[in-house]
Amino acid sequence: MLIGVSEKEVSIKPLLLCVREVSLRGVFGYYDEFPMVIDFIQQGKIDTASMLSDVIPLEQIEDRGFRRLAGNPDLVKIAVVPDNES
Repeated sequence: MLIGVSEKEVSIKPLLLCVREVSLRGVFGYYDEFPMVIDFIQQGKIDTASMLSDVIPLEQIEDRGFRRLAGNPDLVKIAVVPDNES
């Protein structure tokens, strides 16, 4: 997943995409859709619980975050909270 896109050129190793069976696709989000999406979430029309695999403290980001995401393609998203809020 790309978050934040630049006009600068980047290099990609196609072999890594193949070995990890990764698909690369570009999508452009539109800022004017946010109010509608927030409204849908508030109305329960979007199941946000299924979009979050776990919530972890920042101090555990390496083991419970990066390593888990790299090793388990079934994980969707892991939210990281500052250590003083977990």
